[in-house]
Order: sequence, then C-alpha cells, then structure tokens
Amino acid sequence: MESGSTEPAGKGARAAGGLPPLRALLHKCAGILALTIANAGIQFGLTVSTANMLAPADYGDMVVGMAALAFGVNIALLGSERSITRFLPEYLRQGDTASAIGYLKFFLPLILAVAITAALIAEALHDTGVVGMVLGPEEARSHPYIVALWIVPLLALARITARLLRGFQLYLFAVAPLQIGAPILLLLFLLAAHALDLQLTEIDIFLAMALSYLLVLVLHLLLVPGHFRRRVGQRGQYDVRTWIALSLPMMVTAIIAGAMFQLDLVMLEILSPDETEVGHFAGAMRVIRPMGLPLAAMLILLTPLLGHIAGTASETMDRRRLFLWTSTVLVPANGLLLAGLLLFPAQILSLLGSGYAEAADILMLLGVLEFVIGSFGLGAVLLQYAGGQRLVLWLSLAALSANALGNLALIPPMGAKGVAVASLASYGGFALIATTIAAHRFELLCRLR
Repeated sequence: MESGSTEPAGKGARAAGGLPPLRALLHKCAGILALTIANAGIQFGLTVSTANMLAPADYGDMVVGMAALAFGVNIALLGSERSITRFLPEYLRQGDTASAIGYLKFFLPLILAVAITAALIAEALHDTGVVGMVLGPEEARSHPYIVALWIVPLLALARITARLLRGFQLYLFAVAPLQIGAPILLLLFLLAAHALDLQLTEIDIFLAMALSYLLVLVLHLLLVPGHFRRRVGQRGQYDVRTWIALSLPMMVTAIIAGAMFQLDLVMLEILSPDETEVGHFAGAMRVIRPMGLPLAAMLILLTPLLGHIAGTASETMDRRRLFLWTSTVLVPANGLLLAGLLLFPAQILSLLGSGYAEAADILMLLGVLEFVIGSFGLGAVLLQYAGGQRLVLWLSLAALSANALGNLALIPPMGAKGVAVASLASYGGFALIATTIAAHRFELLCRLR
C-alpha cells in the first residue's frame, strides 16, 4: 500500500500509459479504504460520545462551529489542497524539484496569512454585534464558532501537508495521522473526561481538537522525504499565474462544496424557532458520514493519478479506465450502505441517544443524497482536472443557489425535513449533471480498446 518512491511516473511498468495495473490500484485502494473505514468508526465514536455528553441544542451549536471551521479552512487553502495534487505529481515525474519547492513557498505563507486574517475578521464582527443580530445576543455570547475559527490555521496547514505527502505517493502517511491519529486523540480525551465525570463544554472539545491538529502538523513535516526537505532552502521556480488560474476556481468550488451542508445548518439555525431541530439535523448529518467512505477512499488514490497522467499521450484512455473501474466499485458499495440505512434508521439514530429518534426521515433522505453523490460524484472531479474548473464552479453555484431557495421555501412548513428535501434535489442534481457532462465530454462510457 505504501510507496515512498519519488521517481518520475513514467519509469517502471505501466499498463495503458500513465496508470499502474488495475490490480495494483485495487490493492492500494483496499488499504486506503481500510484506513478510511477506521476513520469513520472513530468519527462515529466521537459523534456518539459528544451527542450523549451535550444536549441536542448544544450539540447543534458544536456542529455549526465545526461547519465554520470547515468553511474557514476551505477559504484559507485557496484551492491549493486540490491543485497540489495536480501539479506536484507532474513536477516530480519530470524531476522539477524547483517548481515543487516554489509552489510550497508561495502557498504555505499565504495560507497561514489568510487563515489568521479570517479569524481576526470574525472576531471584529463578533465584537461589533453583527453576529448577535443574526443568532441573538444570548446565543452569540456562548457560541463556540470563534474558537473554531482560530483552529483554521492549524487544520489548513495539516491538510495541505497531508496532500504534500500524497503527492509523494506516501498514501499511508498522508491519511493516517490526520484521519486516524487526530480523531483517536480527541476520542481518548472525551472518554477520559467521561471516566473522570468531568462536565465538558463545546469550547473544551474544540481546544482538544486544536492540540491534536498541531501534533499532526508536526508529524507531517517530519514525514516529508528527507531529500526534499534538504532542498527546501534552495531557490524555487515560480509559475504563479498557472497555479492561481487552476487554484482559484478550485478554491471557490471547494468553498461552495463545503458551504453546501454548512448552509443547511446555518439557515436552519436562523429560520427554525426550534433549536432541537438543528441538533436533529446535525446528528443525522454526522451519522450519514460513513456513506462517503468509498468515494473518499477513491479520491485519495485517484487525485494524484490524475496529476500523473495529465498531458500524457494516453490521458483520455487512462481517464476512461479510472472512471469505469471506480464506478464498478462505488455503485454497489454505496447501494449496500444505503440499504442498511433505509432498513434500520431508528436503530442507528438511537446510538446518539433517545432524543434523536425523530430524525429518522431526515436520515433516510440524506442517505439517498449520499448514495447519489457517492456513486456519481466523480464526474465533477474529472472535469476539474481536465480544464473544466469554471464549468464545475458554475454548476456548484447553481446547486448552492437552488438549495438556498429550497431552504427558504421549505424550512418554515417542514423544518429540518425541508432542508433534507432541498439538499437532495439540488446537490443530487448537481452530481448527476456533472457526471453526465463528463461522460459525454470524455466518452467515458465507450468500450476500452
């Protein structure tokens, strides 16, 4: 599963151009999927622990704070988390270490500066009472979103350095510290607090989260191959215009993608008079996360490969092979997960506590949405890595706008169920449309020759 080689991708045996044999891909994917499943198990343990430790309304506030953290990270990364997997493998394949170093020297300080600036702006808005006008003065005073935003620099740097390791094809080290190590540390903290009968607040949990991300960042930096670390002090080669041209559309798309479910929570928090409904929707969202595992594992493996095959003579054929291979894995895997969720929604939600049983319908609607995204979400990624960044950006904006309008219309009469319906229609439609366009543009459904 682990490959520490940094040789050009064209060396060694390859099947059908720039890709390794599908058997080798399946072997790597199985290992990555195992790590991703482990992460889901730990995350589910965190969800159960925090949901039982906090009241549903407080748990809803915590998830809104985590949404603010995710939103801030997507802004701070400036699209680099995605573009690094496009450029770095190509630079390494060509032996162009100077450009790889230049990329990192350009983006890392910029990421840190944007993250800190975003947190300072949020502090200023909070101090001027703007947030209180939206959430209410009492709610704004106790809300943990400010603490969450100050964690943005740590998580942003941890995520970009994980992508750096992925560019070196160090898949295990790119996944394990952030996806396994950090959640385990947080889970141990919660279990220890429970054993000692300590009453934790949402802010205590966020501070423990910050410590775990700091440790992960340090470990990532230590795991960067030594020969590359020794050359970081050398002068880099900069192609800022090319990097920004790809990164900014990807950043906006990533922000929109991250804002999709965060927008649901925020609009529900503002428009629904019942704080418990926010907690129910947040709980259903967290429970549904394992359905994203197959696609997440595939993307960890595929995004560096899309960078490796870029510009090669066999790019079209390799892209088609990747699409057909992943589709045969994703559709049945997601179908099995959906079947379990539709059969046992109440039993699954009962793990969060007795107060979440009313969210069964929400959970089933979100399950159908995750099936559509998990099975057909690869089309948008293929478009992004083949010059279709702006198309994906406009499709994402259309989906986000449709969802916002749906929320405005459905939250007053239906509450959290209305949010789930609007999300299924808008985001599920986005995934299907993007994949249809990709299949037509790249002739993905044609027979391999």
